[in-house]
Amino acid sequence: MIVVVNWEAGAAGTRTVSLAVNGTVISTYSTTEVQTAPTLIQLSAAPFLNVGDVVTVMASHDLNTAQFIAAGSYISATLTDTSAPVPTTPVPPTSTGQTQTFPAGSTIAPLTAVIVSSTGSVTPVDPTTVQEDSGNPIYPIVTGISLTAGTVGENITVACSYGGIYQVPGAQFTVGALFYAITGGYISQDYSLVFAPPTSSPPVALPWVVVVGRAITANSFIFEPHIPNLS
Repeated sequence: MIVVVNWEAGAAGTRTVSLAVNGTVISTYSTTEVQTAPTLIQLSAAPFLNVGDVVTVMASHDLNTAQFIAAGSYISATLTDTSAPVPTTPVPPTSTGQTQTFPAGSTIAPLTAVIVSSTGSVTPVDPTTVQEDSGNPIYPIVTGISLTAGTVGENITVACSYGGIYQVPGAQFTVGALFYAITGGYISQDYSLVFAPPTSSPPVALPWVVVVGRAITANSFIFEPHIPNLS
């Protein structure tokens, strides 16, 4: 769940945004005393919600004059039902999604979440690092999923059509389970690897939760990249 609040221009002061579930604050962020609007505040959380829960976004400040929130503010949430298996949907025996060819910017294995670099090549998405621009996180938006392997300079085939269905002969996917981009950009259906990568000691959650699709049969998936969430 991501909240973005865009404060209009105003005097220097502290501006705070809080996210609450049923009146209990679960995430909050404040600017510094010396920061002057316009100010973009972003925060995220991954709450477990039940039917009837009320999610509230609260914006406050410590100034003596009225402050205003500009257009472009929003709340985004990805809901996953963990109470019942995801129903499966019959799919045609051939892929229906479009692919595109890109040169590899590094060694890339099949089933790797990739992004396009400024040079036009693709590299694995990095969910292990939070990069910032003027204090705001840069979201690791995935371009596609590699279907073939390649080393630097070699062309690889990338599944990049949102909602497209792709076949992976010989795969043994868990039907209905989501595809997560983990360390190295590799695709995994194991949710625990997002919050406890095996190479970390003690286990530390990846800063980004990057969902890129889900399996619809044992050897096919649908490409549905979500907006990445900070864990």
